[in-house]
Parts: sequence; C-alpha cells; structure tokens
Amino acid sequence: MFTGLSAFPLTPIPGNGSVDEKAFATLVGRLATARVDSIGALGSTGSYAYLTLEERARVARIAVKHADGVPVIVGIGALRTRQVLQAAEDAQNAGAAGVLLAPVSYQPLTDDDVFGLFEEVTANLSIPLVIYDNPGTTHFTFTDELYTRLAWLPKVASIKIPALPDDPEQARARVAHLRQLLPNTVTVGISGDAAAARGLNAGCDAWYSVIGGTFPQSALAFTGGSSRAAASEELRACLLQELVLRGVTVAESPAIEAWATSSHWGYHPLAWLPLELSVIEETPPLPSYSVGGASYSIPYGPQDGPGVALGSVTPLPQVTETTTEEFSQAATAAVANWAEESNGRSEAGMYELAEPVEAEILPGLLAALGLECLSGVGPRTPFALSACRPEHAWRMLFAAASTGGAYNNGVYGAYGRLAAWRSLAALSGASTAAPVGEVERNIQECDWYSFGAATKWFERVAWDIGLVSVTPRARRIAVLAATDTD
Repeated sequence: MFTGLSAFPLTPIPGNGSVDEKAFATLVGRLATARVDSIGALGSTGSYAYLTLEERARVARIAVKHADGVPVIVGIGALRTRQVLQAAEDAQNAGAAGVLLAPVSYQPLTDDDVFGLFEEVTANLSIPLVIYDNPGTTHFTFTDELYTRLAWLPKVASIKIPALPDDPEQARARVAHLRQLLPNTVTVGISGDAAAARGLNAGCDAWYSVIGGTFPQSALAFTGGSSRAAASEELRACLLQELVLRGVTVAESPAIEAWATSSHWGYHPLAWLPLELSVIEETPPLPSYSVGGASYSIPYGPQDGPGVALGSVTPLPQVTETTTEEFSQAATAAVANWAEESNGRSEAGMYELAEPVEAEILPGLLAALGLECLSGVGPRTPFALSACRPEHAWRMLFAAASTGGAYNNGVYGAYGRLAAWRSLAALSGASTAAPVGEVERNIQECDWYSFGAATKWFERVAWDIGLVSVTPRARRIAVLAATDTD
C-alpha cells in the first residue's frame, strides 16, 4: 500500500462552499478503475485544511465506498491535537487503510512538539500512518534525527518527503542515507509531481501524486505500472515513445526501462523502435501547446525551385517496375492518414534499372516513369528536384504522420514515429523484418531527393511531399508522393 502510485484526488468545492460529493465520488471511481496502488483522500490537494471535521468524515466515507477495494489513506492534519485524534477516529470508522499526518500549527513547532503529536496519535491508531513532510505549507522542517525517532513509533509505515536535490547522484545519496536511518518497515515516498522522476530514479518506494489523482493511467505508465493492475499496455507503449521523442534517457528510469526491455513488451508493434533517438531523427518536429491552442511545423510543401530542365535527349536506362502491394503500403505508411481521414492521396513506386542512374538524368527518368503525380510534366511545367539529407526526409514523414493533413490530427507521436520509419525503410529497400539498426544503415547509404511539380495531381496548397531514394549502386530507385488540400 505504501509503494507504487498513491493518487491524491481533488475535493471538489463549488462556489457555495460545500463539497460536491457526487463529483468527488466520480474522481475516486476513476482511480479505482485505473487500479492505482492507493488513494490519498484529504491531502493538501484535497483541501483538508478548509473543511470541517464533519465534512472530512463524509469525504472519508465516500472515498472508501467508491474505492472498490483500493486502499484509502486519509489526511488527518489539524491545528489542535484533539481535532487530529477525532479525524483519525473518523477515518478508521470509515474503513480507511491508513492515515496521513502533517504537523499543522499557527505557532512555530519544535522537534519535541512534533514528536509528541505523532506519539499521541499513533498510540490511538489501529491502522498505519504516513508522516507528511511538507515544509512549504507547514513551515516546519523535519530533521534526520526526528525522522529516526518518529520512524520507530508504532504504526508509522511511510514518510512522504519533499523534493530531492536536482543532481541525480545527490538525490540517490539522500535516499540511501534515509534508508540507513529508517527501519525496513518504513517506506520512502516522493511528494511533488515536478520532483517525481528524480525521486523514483533515486530509489523512492512510492510516488504520492497530485497528477495521479487526475490522470491515473498516465501516472501509472510513468511509474511502470501498478502492483494491483497494470496500466493499459497501449497507453504505456505510447507514453514510452513520447518520452523518447522528447529526448528522455529511458535507461535513467529503471522501472520504465525494465518494462521497455521485457520480453512481454517485445510483442507490441512499437517495440521495434529504438529506445533513444537515432542520428537521422535529430530533434523531432513536435507540436507546441499553449492556452491559446497548438501549433506545429510543416517541413514540406509545394516546391517551385530550383527548377530542372526536361526534354534532354540523354538516353535513359531501361526501367523495370517492381512495385508490390507490400511495398506500397509500407512506403505510404506516413501519409496514409491523409487519404483515410482527410482529402489526400498518395502514390509509391519501386523501379529496377538496367544501368546506374546519374543525378543529372534523374529528373528525366522520373518524368518517364509514368507516375500519376508527374502526369503532364514537361519542358514548360515547373518541376523542382533537389538533393536532401535523410534527416530531412525523416522530418517530413514524421510531421506528415504525427500531425496529419489538412483535416485530421494524424496518428500523434508514437505511431507517427513508427510510420515514418516504415516509410523510410521501404523507400531504402530494407526488409520489413529487418532490425532498426540495419534499416538505419540502409537509409543513410541511399541518396535522397525531394521533388515537386506544378501538375494537376499536386494540390500545391501546403501538404505536398515528393521523395526519391537512390540505392548506393544507383540501380534501384523508389518514389513516394503525397498531397492534401483544405
């Protein structure tokens, strides 16, 4: 109960000042459904200091009633000791599995004052107690000596500590030092969501979480799952990739790394992706969110130059189209959402050449392939072709997949990353069963070009993509084109 995710819900108090019991019951029910490790009612987030003892007793009963067997920890802090004792009795009568106590006071407290409070309360408890160290609110700072004295009191089961040092090594050293002071029956839990990752990585047993009280499944995925029931595997898989896309080092989060490298996770389609950003991914073009909405970059669009001359008499190599349905599906993976959910269309083709293709004849070769996207292209039709880095090709495809076309939102980060890799893998000639390292080598060995043309096929609004890959020996080319419009 004092390990894993302890989720602290809000206590809804509308404008009339009374507790919205129905809304609170709904919040607790969501936590129970998510199967968090415990539910923390009437913490600081639960506004315990602003409620009467009668209101707090009702809130405790509602929490236990709707927790569906998930242990409930009830906050019992108050200004007067007799109020603390009454709150503790009410919590026990409600069926709480534990209580949470912060030393609340108007006047400054000494260590002996605080020890005396906890000594009297634990002597009247039949359930475990969590020590709540919250100096920002109580203005009382626990010393290590006081921690040690309190930890040996009966019923003390956990200490909810404030944020640890920013430096990871110092944070780990701090937790290790606390473990030397405390009996092994007392767990250490981190408090403050901004410090959660640092605390869990440093070895804390529990996360006493505010955000977990509102977004329990996301918090569960972050902690590596609950001992009661794992978070949605799909949600956890997606969150893992969202962390990778933001440059988070998975290896620094032991619980996440253990799940991400487990054989169980290996069956998920996202498990194929690397657990760190590759060289070609650089800094992914992620959306930016604010109160006013969201924005994102579009690293593609109509190409009007530099133009290339067509109509040359240079002989072209003999071409054999080798496009398969499997190739088409894989190559267009990143832009499939444009056609399925917006007004878009796409085209993909693979071609074997009898002779190596030189860069200067590539425009004429593309025009001669019979591609629908280049239908009608000729000496008088603007046609642009330029070399690009594989990093640019990946950014184009990731943006197309993750943020979508004109009228849809795409498949977001995790599956956008997978779709971009699938498209590049197919265009580079890599096998769909190849490991990601082999695919990346194939991608880097190819020459890449982006293209566009003023044909009727391209909408030429904002959502235009043209990509060509040429294999190292220049005997095979692959083409992807996509367009969408509002």
